[in-house]
Amino acid sequence: MNFAKRLAVFIAIALFPAFAFAANFPDRPVRFIVPFTPGGGVDIVARLVAGKLSEMWGQPVLVENKPGAVGAVASEYVLQQPADGYTIMVGVAGSHAIAKQLKPDLDYDPMRDFAGVTLISESPLICLVAPSSPFHTMKELVDYAKTAAVPFGSPGVGSQMHLIGEMFNLLYGTKFQHVAYRGVAPAMQDLIGGHIPIVMGEMGSSGPIACAGADRHATQSEPA
Repeated sequence: MNFAKRLAVFIAIALFPAFAFAANFPDRPVRFIVPFTPGGGVDIVARLVAGKLSEMWGQPVLVENKPGAVGAVASEYVLQQPADGYTIMVGVAGSHAIAKQLKPDLDYDPMRDFAGVTLISESPLICLVAPSSPFHTMKELVDYAKTAAVPFGSPGVGSQMHLIGEMFNLLYGTKFQHVAYRGVAPAMQDLIGGHIPIVMGEMGSSGPIACAGADRHATQSEPA
């Protein structure tokens, strides 16, 4: 179950067997395509890496967000672009491992049609509760969720955060009910506003809010 404990972020390019980088690459702007909305952990990592690459290459590295369908929207977009290395996919397990399992009829094969470049980040996945929550430990939350339905938010259907909630249901007999959001940021807004009791997130985007005290009960997403 390692896939459910950390969010791994990597970059990949559309695969073209005869393609080779020119000696003067890049000689024009490069685009990073992010499969999630702005403000989430993957977006934050992409912008940090893009900034450093821009300094190294002396060319702009532009971040474009194309969320939807567990990364399939972004993946299909990248595959429609020339396979010249100037359009780079910022992927996660959801876009290149989970999506194909949930949508077998995808028009592309993540393993066949993309070439991985490098792993750029790993981030622990965490469970956050509202500031007014009565739960102080993951065990208290799990014990309660065995007796009553508990809605939880995630960045979207098929995301690793969504699958964590379903994993708890399978392993511990809990009654977590998924509420899909278009990214981590709107889910966190609803959590802080008291509109949803739990959000499954990741440390990159959700951690700073918890550490700042907006959620004093943040716990690792694993039972005590």
